[in-house]
Amino acid sequence: MRIGLFTDIYLPSVYGIELATEGVRVTLEEMGHKVFVFAPETPGYVDASRRVLRFRSQRISKNPESRFAFSFLPIGRSNREVLDFRLDIAQAQTMGAMGMLARRIAQHQGIPLLYAHHSMYPGYVGSESGDDLLVPSLVRTYTKWFAGKADAILAPTLKVKRLLAEWGMGCDIPVHVVPTGVDTAVFHRSAPARHRLRRSLGIPEGSAVLLTVARLVREKNLDFLLDAFHRIVRAAPGSRLLLVGEGNYREQLERRARKLGVASRTIFAGLVPHERVAAYYQAADLFVFPSVVESQGLVILEALASGLPVVAVKDEAYERFVLDGRNGFLVQPLTPARFAACALPLVRSPALRTRASRWATRVSREYTPEKTAGMLVDIYRATIRELHARKPRRRVEGGER
Repeated sequence: MRIGLFTDIYLPSVYGIELATEGVRVTLEEMGHKVFVFAPETPGYVDASRRVLRFRSQRISKNPESRFAFSFLPIGRSNREVLDFRLDIAQAQTMGAMGMLARRIAQHQGIPLLYAHHSMYPGYVGSESGDDLLVPSLVRTYTKWFAGKADAILAPTLKVKRLLAEWGMGCDIPVHVVPTGVDTAVFHRSAPARHRLRRSLGIPEGSAVLLTVARLVREKNLDFLLDAFHRIVRAAPGSRLLLVGEGNYREQLERRARKLGVASRTIFAGLVPHERVAAYYQAADLFVFPSVVESQGLVILEALASGLPVVAVKDEAYERFVLDGRNGFLVQPLTPARFAACALPLVRSPALRTRASRWATRVSREYTPEKTAGMLVDIYRATIRELHARKPRRRVEGGER
């Protein structure tokens, strides 16, 4: 099949939607399908794949990955060539300009449009705007309108499927739960990589390293994590906190670390290239995740595949793969003292971490890219059959980039 993935955020950014899109692209192509990604340009970045179609874009916030794509300004192609670019499936990963382009192409060619709802958008925009009522309500309304134009909706977890049902979606359009897979050939334990990175970061031998991978933005609840780490350091002074990611909240977090007296034990690694992220998991001993606005938490699956125990907020999004008391702990009630109390046994005991690590890798094997891609292909074929049963497809000539 010829599959189009349309996303408003993509590589070189290395967060949830970007990695989910790239993981699907790679695995489907390994299965013999031709996958084309439609995404905003990132100045200075060169794609490894020839099947990535970039569009002129403008940065729209302090976050370098936040760019608005001009869907009418494709790079190296005309608008007509883009509309006539032959596909069998158009899958919108986001609802911005690229998502709207997916809808236009699907309508123009008479092919199925799928919408993948990856994020808890109302919570994100509410936090960023400071408005917890009007702006989230507008986002829910827009989501319902956009998803209502799709032939099928993809949700990464049952939590998201239930949320969409609460918003009035799923009655007329099928909602399929398709978890994002993690490549265990990339994310795994590696002693040499662990020691190399720890040395380069100046981490003392024997220090327990707590890792989080996230955009450094307010809604990720990283102030809370620093408060919890402050309590952990009082009981385990050799501990280190490693934050991988970048964002417009970094300065506030650095000030918070200094105020709490943990700045010397906190490492801000910044934005790490996608191909190097796995080494940071390997350098850590424990993954900590305080976010309360996640749809799935792909980074938790990456941590488990890397053999890391996980301490995270108790959330329906994680309950199927963080097995409380086996490969980590889900924290409730959500207080810094409780979070620290759950993390400390793992910080202090290498033996406990080893037992939890075995459970972590065992669970991660249930969430492979191959399983995800297989589910997607079945959904694609079923959706194509259903659409063709309702109306004939408009044949369009076109080729690869």
